[in-house]
Amino acid sequence: SMKTDKADKNGEYGLYDYRFWYDWRLDPTEVADDFHAYIEAVKAVTKKDKVAIVGRCLGTSVVLAYVAKYGTDSIHGVAFYGSVAAGAEIISEPISGKFNIDGNAIHRTMADYAETLNLHPFIGETFKLLENSGALDAVTDVVKEQIYYKVVEGVTSALALSTFFTWPNYWAAVSPEDYDAALTHVFGKEGSEKRTEYAGLIEKIERYDVLVRDNLTDIMKSFGEKYINVAILSKYGFQLLPICKSAEAVADEFTSAKRSSFGATTSTIYTKLTDDYIASLGEKSKYVSPDKRVDASTCLYPDSTWFVKGSSHTLW
Repeated sequence: SMKTDKADKNGEYGLYDYRFWYDWRLDPTEVADDFHAYIEAVKAVTKKDKVAIVGRCLGTSVVLAYVAKYGTDSIHGVAFYGSVAAGAEIISEPISGKFNIDGNAIHRTMADYAETLNLHPFIGETFKLLENSGALDAVTDVVKEQIYYKVVEGVTSALALSTFFTWPNYWAAVSPEDYDAALTHVFGKEGSEKRTEYAGLIEKIERYDVLVRDNLTDIMKSFGEKYINVAILSKYGFQLLPICKSAEAVADEFTSAKRSSFGATTSTIYTKLTDDYIASLGEKSKYVSPDKRVDASTCLYPDSTWFVKGSSHTLW
């Protein structure tokens, strides 16, 4: 929605005076066009040449698609908050068939939500998906069961395609490493019937891949190169979806701190960065968190990346 009733602001605009509302399931490269129109309208009503942008979660993919299509001339500063643009394991790994049932991770998930039991719908639906495919039959709370090869290609994806895996913006959260495997796992190999059936969807998915995912690092670095203020907020302390292969990653429930921070080096949730590793950093050891689980020195923007411990992805 376009908000233009800001005459009483006297040039002072708060964080929530302008919010871009959009359908977060749709193709972010198309949403970027609407976002561009919105930014131009905000510039007109505020009589400013540039805006500051805060992208949250899936919105970070829209921001990057906007930059890829329209450049940075209208941006004074940009913040990425709980970003999934570099990949979100909760989506990226199940959608590419990287399953690993982890009893400890299941216990931690239940502990994280013991008070509210407010599981995100994606978690519940993914459990149903696995149950329906028979993948959970042999799993106990003390056994780690590798199940990738137990799921017949197409069974999981057929169920998934009735829900989340038809949303292009969820595909934007697939990591570069998982992308090719995800296409094969969900749609089959090149020339398959499913590739033909979902050709329109695949075209949208591939468009984002070429425009943004393939150029993610260069797009992110362009902000610093053009002296645009950058802020990145990464959260951790919550268990990743317990069917993810990376369930031991330091994460915020949806995505690892490594990905949401654009490059941090982390321990696992059960370990800490070793004293030898920290000593090897020399002066850069100042970037290591007090709990020795996060090293921000390897981030794209180590001096403007912040980490919040004990905050789930869904807490904004």
